[in-house]
Amino acid sequence: MNYLSLDDAVGSRVKKILILDNKKAIVEMIREVMLAQGYEAKGVIVADGFINRVKRYKPDLVLMDYNLLSRFNGVELCHQIKINVNTAHIPVILISAYPLAIDPLNYHGPDALIHKPFSLEELTENVKNLISLKTQKILPIVNVN
Repeated sequence: MNYLSLDDAVGSRVKKILILDNKKAIVEMIREVMLAQGYEAKGVIVADGFINRVKRYKPDLVLMDYNLLSRFNGVELCHQIKINVNTAHIPVILISAYPLAIDPLNYHGPDALIHKPFSLEELTENVKNLISLKTQKILPIVNVN
């Protein structure tokens, strides 16, 4: 059986990052950093309808704050992403000033947790590592004859 990396399967397209935070300045700052790193980045400041945005945008990674000042928090939205068959493969980085409120061993929890305040280097390294892990997964090549 032949094997193909996920990166080969999807080509070398620009990776997409979807950012969610209720603070516009933080969304804009993270978006600018992601653009400077060569990613396509889209920012959202409203949590309502976020799962539908994830399904439509099809990001390679989601970055979101824990405290969204809405009826959902970041862990709840992460859980919704991870239990949906169409979005479960998407790595999620949760950013939080409340590290004790998050159980990192939660089955449907984030792939990474960044504590506030954070450095831009920490942020970009986490993004790079998770996208790299995602694209290095090996898929079998199926011959359809």
